[in-house]
Amino acid sequence: MNSFRIDDPYRQGVRYAFPHLYSKEMSLEEKRVLIEPFTAEKILKVAEKVFEPKNLNLILVGPSPSVKIPT
Repeated sequence: MNSFRIDDPYRQGVRYAFPHLYSKEMSLEEKRVLIEPFTAEKILKVAEKVFEPKNLNLILVGPSPSVKIPT
C-alpha cells in the first residue's frame, strides 16, 4: 500500500517527528488498523456529499481580463 511507504524522506520525517511532537508513538501496524476501515466506497460516499456543485466556490485573486465572472 503506497500510504505505508517509508522510503520517502518527507514521510520518514513525519513518521519520526510526529510522536515526539504529540507524545503518541504508533507502529505501522497500529496505523494500518486505524486506516483499514476506510474503504474506497466510504470515501467516495463522503466525497459525493462534500463536493456537491452547490457547495463549491471559486476565488480569483488579481485582475484577469480573459475571465468572465457570472453575475
